[in-house]
Amino acid sequence: MKSYSSAIPALTDLKTLQRPQLQAIWQQLFNCPAPKSAREYLLRLIIGWQIQVNAHGGLSAIEKRQLIADPSGTITPSVGSRLIRVWQDETH
Repeated sequence: MKSYSSAIPALTDLKTLQRPQLQAIWQQLFNCPAPKSAREYLLRLIIGWQIQVNAHGGLSAIEKRQLIADPSGTITPSVGSRLIRVWQDETH
């Protein structure tokens, strides 16, 4: 986990920063220049996310595997599975 410098603002302060300040913070957090085409609100969101990741940790290993395996969230039932639904107090 990266340690952050005192120049990294609090989340609540992000909304008052201008683009040059956001670009400087981006450079500190990601060690690369901010995308030129990204709008300020997007820079704020991504910087805010990264500040929270640095402070509290990111996604767990299980969550990362789930996103990589099937980002749509659909599950394919195995052969022989039975689907049972209850509708209007009747099991189908």
